Amino acid sequence: MRVRVWCENGECGGSAWLTLERVQSPCPRCGVALAIQPTAEARERNTIDLCQHCAGPNLYTEVHFPQSLGCLTIGLSAVLAILFARATYGLSFLAIMIADLVLYRVLPRRIVCYKCVAYHLDALPHPKIREHNLLISGKYADRKDVGGPAGHPEDRSGSGHSPPNGKSA
Repeated sequence: MRVRVWCENGECGGSAWLTLERVQSPCPRCGVALAIQPTAEARERNTIDLCQHCAGPNLYTEVHFPQSLGCLTIGLSAVLAILFARATYGLSFLAIMIADLVLYRVLPRRIVCYKCVAYHLDALPHPKIREHNLLISGKYADRKDVGGPAGHPEDRSGSGHSPPNGKSA
């Protein structure tokens, strides 16, 4: 199992890939120690039901594919489909949908933590782990301790949203 852990040191944005053998590494940008705490279930059966970085219970699965490359593919496909729509009688849209479905089925999956956005690769998800759920992600949206690239840097500096309990920090 490999886990990509994001640095939570302010605006750093660095990350490191950790494994069950290498559970700690310094951030390549700022040097802060990044670590995971593998559970016994992860070590023995390569199955996870908790985040190996923050021990958060809320995880989801998604296709392991670079988001920027996915957006570029969709944009290029849409332009080509529009250009060739008359020649193909709209079947180019069907071809794009089939290609997207094939990629969705063939590409590997990763398990992501809602709280710290750590990626878990090559691990078997617990049966309770499902696709992304907006209701669960909303639970973490306005929290100060949201890490990773989706974290809110303005919240960490103290000028953003108030904490979930309504008290000031």
